[in-house]
Amino acid sequence: GGGSGGGGGGGSRDAAESRDVLSSVDLSSVDVGEQRRRWRQFARSRPQRPGGGAGGAAEEAERALAALGAPAEGGTLRLARNADLLVAAAEYEYAHGRYRQCYALTSQVLGLDPFEPSVLPVHICSMARLKLHSELFSLAHELVEEYPQQAVPWFAVGCFYHMVSDFESARRYFSKATTLNHRFAPAWVGFGHAFAAQDESDQAMAAYRTASRLFPGSHTPWLGIGMEYLRTNHLPLAMHYIKQAHAIAPHEPAVLHELGVLHYASGEYAEAADYFTRVAEHEGDYDDAAREPSIFNLGHACRKMRRFDEAIEWYRLPPPPPPPPP
Repeated sequence: GGGSGGGGGGGSRDAAESRDVLSSVDLSSVDVGEQRRRWRQFARSRPQRPGGGAGGAAEEAERALAALGAPAEGGTLRLARNADLLVAAAEYEYAHGRYRQCYALTSQVLGLDPFEPSVLPVHICSMARLKLHSELFSLAHELVEEYPQQAVPWFAVGCFYHMVSDFESARRYFSKATTLNHRFAPAWVGFGHAFAAQDESDQAMAAYRTASRLFPGSHTPWLGIGMEYLRTNHLPLAMHYIKQAHAIAPHEPAVLHELGVLHYASGEYAEAADYFTRVAEHEGDYDDAAREPSIFNLGHACRKMRRFDEAIEWYRLPPPPPPPPP
């Protein structure tokens, strides 16, 4: 879905910038509950830009954890006026399928600066995921009026057309975005999604490969390539690429779900059930909408293993309620 699935902003900071951001923000009032747990997980999983230093992602995560280690004094995480950290938080929420929370954070950034470039890609992606038709149309029009020679406005237009299933138009505008800025990875991801939506696997994989070269820290291009191989029943190649996505983003629901689908297609129902369960049972980590396909497929996997009572339990779970307006 949503022409933007995983464009996610594409903006991981290098090691020095990450340290500067963390040291400049007062994190002394981090709540000891959910916020701290999620930020600790974020600090460990955040990809490092190539060339970001010899320390590596693990060392950088420890520095981030040290910055988060101040004793809590109650209250919530003080991010209200730090755009860099708000963008990082939005990217984390987007990657975990929590599009409404992502949209709330990106809207907060745009409240500080209506055209903050670092937040616009993930903001646009979250709008497409939430099917905010009129809001995305208005934003795209405004961006095109203000910045017609930049890639982001045309990316927004492409996302709008992808959202309304006009994939030919989406491809045209994603192509215009990549022409204006060949290194704008979110547009290449959107280009791949638009080709994939029309079952044009070769062109989709070419776009995803370009995106993977431009942003090797993102799991989305590898997942897209793997899903195309899975769709065309090239299961070993699908496994290779989806495993690459999993190595980059081991907790992301789309990656776990597709690994489950791949094992299911291979007749490995126990392994499929394991991956589906990792999403289905983590109600606090993922949005209900992100969990729903894994819940349904977990019922299928249990049925294939003749665990009929378990299958019935999963099938009987009520569908998630429609989300309230943002």
